[in-house]
Amino acid sequence: MGMFLATELGLTQEQVSELQAMRERHFSEIAPLREKLFSKTQELRLLWANPNPDAAQITAKQKEIAEIQGQMQEASTRHRLEALKVLTPEQQQKLSTLMQERGPGSGWGRHGRPWR
Repeated sequence: MGMFLATELGLTQEQVSELQAMRERHFSEIAPLREKLFSKTQELRLLWANPNPDAAQITAKQKEIAEIQGQMQEASTRHRLEALKVLTPEQQQKLSTLMQERGPGSGWGRHGRPWR
């Protein structure tokens, strides 16, 4: 979590430490998925580079990529929901208010990652 948001929410050092540990576990959990996604994306690029691209192979590879992306999004959703449990009800309400005031993604860091 950015220091601004941690300060805005009045997080304790214990909460900050717990959220950082959760973030590290989350990144460890999704690391194999990220590697797999990169590999499948490279495979898709090669399929498209073929002078006569095979539509069935491309479509199948796109489905594989979408499945991996879905798994990553599910993991991120679980992580965000668990991270919210670290906050007090008052902090959760304040975060909700800040997110509504500042728009989507506020409070969740770059690329939708919580407490960066």
